[in-house]
Amino acid sequence: MALTLGLLATLPLALAAPQDPPPAEAAGAPASEAPPASKNQTGFSDEELLEILGGPLVVNGEAVTLDEFKRILVIGVGASQLEKRKYDIFLADEVARRVEAGEPAEQFEMDQDAIDAEMEKMRVEFLNRYPTLDYEVETQRAFVSLELYRTHLEQQQLFDKLFLQNDPAEWPELTLEAIRSSGGDEFVQSAQKAYDQRVRIAAEQGLAEVPPESPQWKDIWRSMVIDLLNNYMEIEQNPDDLPPGVLARVEGQDIYQEEVFAEILPSLTDDHIEQARHWLALMTAVRQRLEKEGALLSPTAFRETFFDGSRTYHNELKRYEMLAHQGQGYPSTYLFFDQQRLEQSYKQLLQKQVDWEAALKESLSRTNWITGLSEVDVEMILISAWDFRKAEWKPDGWGKAETSAGQLTNRLDKNPDEWGWCLDRYSEFYDPPMPKDGSTAEIYLLSKGRFGPQTRNNLLGCLGESQFHILMNGYSIADYAFFDQEVGTIVGPLKGKRGYYFSKLLSRKPIMRPLDLNLPVHRDTAEIYFLRFAFVDFVREVERDSEFVGWTPVAPDYEQDVPVIVGKGGSARPK
Repeated sequence: MALTLGLLATLPLALAAPQDPPPAEAAGAPASEAPPASKNQTGFSDEELLEILGGPLVVNGEAVTLDEFKRILVIGVGASQLEKRKYDIFLADEVARRVEAGEPAEQFEMDQDAIDAEMEKMRVEFLNRYPTLDYEVETQRAFVSLELYRTHLEQQQLFDKLFLQNDPAEWPELTLEAIRSSGGDEFVQSAQKAYDQRVRIAAEQGLAEVPPESPQWKDIWRSMVIDLLNNYMEIEQNPDDLPPGVLARVEGQDIYQEEVFAEILPSLTDDHIEQARHWLALMTAVRQRLEKEGALLSPTAFRETFFDGSRTYHNELKRYEMLAHQGQGYPSTYLFFDQQRLEQSYKQLLQKQVDWEAALKESLSRTNWITGLSEVDVEMILISAWDFRKAEWKPDGWGKAETSAGQLTNRLDKNPDEWGWCLDRYSEFYDPPMPKDGSTAEIYLLSKGRFGPQTRNNLLGCLGESQFHILMNGYSIADYAFFDQEVGTIVGPLKGKRGYYFSKLLSRKPIMRPLDLNLPVHRDTAEIYFLRFAFVDFVREVERDSEFVGWTPVAPDYEQDVPVIVGKGGSARPK
């Protein structure tokens, strides 16, 4: 969340925040003063914008509209901007309420000098801990740009002025209620004792100001207050109850798609745009097929069947946030909901086309390998087209990686016993440096590709893959190694997310706890995985049968034979 930034002082920025660009600058204007939802606020004509976004995209004769481009980029790349705007509105209303109640308005004004000082402090602390990393690159990795990172700090400064003053004795009742509800009176008393101790230290050392609380504790308190605010704020995000072009209504004020798009446009990269075009091409084709089959659920029907009727749309976004981001790798929960509408529509179609019970039993073996605590011990070599340190594609990265992969293939074919030496010498899996002070971070340690025993989902994480990646591209190197590769074989090169991969499977641990379809919880799990893989196959089928103008499918042939260097091989398609 935009308001909790303290960990950036202690962790590499790339590890402390998702790669979504940072939020926008100011609180939203009242609905009566906001610009019309259809008004272009970017300074470019619609024709110019379409060219900036890669040009026209036509799927089976149907042109994707500029508004569809904008929406996907806003709910994907701009999801954090939307979140920040929600809190901007609430904070602006809170300032107005406080001023009307007699508090001086100047105490809530932004202190730009303090922001400058905080940014410099962050830079110095970061470089002291990670002297080999580029501070600006790591900031861009997490927040797109230093300028947009600054907007996070500005919002955080106002939030702290309103709810987390340095002296807990000045905290408003809302803050006290939030912290007491999470940690009891002991948390409040502990905070006051810590402040009193800092007062004594400041007096003893002759400091002009009392030092602030540690960033870690400030983050904990902000999270507690934010959780409570989410219950207090009036937030409407159900599209059924909002005008076209309005993303959310907070405290009666509208947040427009056009406003957020104009804010993110300067920060869009080629990768952002390509991913949006890829998503629009595939999901438009899938939607067309489902409509043709009469199976497409309306947005309202989907929400009625998929959501908990006792929760608001805003609550559902929070409920599925961890599953969407960490569990399946989606850029935002909004995109996850778009995909789930299509997947649940396909489920209805599938149930009419197949013997559901028989299909479920047939898929159970693969599901058990995922859920039954099975592990593979695999080593991989990555010849990378991506510069992990600079967070950008290498110049002619794919061409050079292909050449190097061919050379490595020849070497391993002649001398397979050199695998360990080649891994140490050539593999480009990247582990950010540990802090100079010796502390550790909770991240995957890839160790150049010596992963050690991994479950299927953890192996996806090691390779930077996810269910979102599989849906978009139709293949997974992690899945090939986990399901199909034979123990003792060396295979490669396989073209993957960041370059070319070589895989050596050392061992495979058998299924420990198979699912029992007679148990409701087990059956639900089996159905989730069956539908998930079946939908990926459906997307690939639709992709093959569709005509695209303005986008070319970039996934390799996911049914190709895998190049085998040592041992026997098989299909790359998970069984």
